[in-house]
Amino acid sequence: MQDAAFHCLHLADAQGFVGLLCYWQWDKLCYVEHLAIVPGRRGQGLGHLALQHVPAPTVLEIEPVVDEQTARRLRFYESCGFVRLSQPHVQLAYQAGQPDVPLWLLSRPAMSAQMVAGFERLFHAGPMRYREI
Repeated sequence: MQDAAFHCLHLADAQGFVGLLCYWQWDKLCYVEHLAIVPGRRGQGLGHLALQHVPAPTVLEIEPVVDEQTARRLRFYESCGFVRLSQPHVQLAYQAGQPDVPLWLLSRPAMSAQMVAGFERLFHAGPMRYREI
């Protein structure tokens, strides 16, 4: 959490804690690592509101759609202006002996293949380097 590119926001309103948003901000790109809203507060537009404060262009990862929960997650991000990118993406395993995880990339606005390649370089030099710790 001491990396200057990493930001973790505590999301709250008058009723108290509602969630958190963790992201990486590099010169020309933002990567949303985690967005979580308290289950009882979901569906109230809080995730949409939080994502409005993340600078564009923005990229994030989701699991491939295989059931209603993953389909709902994709619909949520699409309603926030994200589009699915066609480039393949794999998150390297965080633990030795575990398989890498194929994920889908989404971005806002749509990113070119060149921008995605730039993201992959930043992703492996930033967030993924911490799997070694």
